[in-house]
Amino acid sequence: MWKKVIKEILFVAAFSGFIGLAVGFPFIYFNRAPVIINSLRGMLVGCIIGVTVYISLLILYLVNIRKRALVSFLFIFLIIGAGTFMGAYFSRLSNILHYIAIIGISEIVGIFITIAYYKYSVKLNQKLMELKKLKRY
Repeated sequence: MWKKVIKEILFVAAFSGFIGLAVGFPFIYFNRAPVIINSLRGMLVGCIIGVTVYISLLILYLVNIRKRALVSFLFIFLIIGAGTFMGAYFSRLSNILHYIAIIGISEIVGIFITIAYYKYSVKLNQKLMELKKLKRY
């Protein structure tokens, strides 16, 4: 089981790192900041946010809160916002509009991906339940 969790965490980290790079790159480019260092920083922030969300959802599942989708989505929303703010702060964004824009873009992308994954999981669980019922008969 732990092997599977570690594999999923690595996948989430890689995927989230790519999202962090994609979200942060326009701000790096337009601020004329050092591209390589700030791109790596954006990827690192994305990895941290993604892994934090994943681990938080595991904990919420273990304490039986995750079954309420709204609570999970609120936690994800807060983690993405706080993580993006911290990443932007440490990247020394100077304009408040840049903070608002990067957090807004991160929230939209993060929640969109979360909803897509949630719908996929619900469909998969429904198919598994149908298979389970068929095997009984």
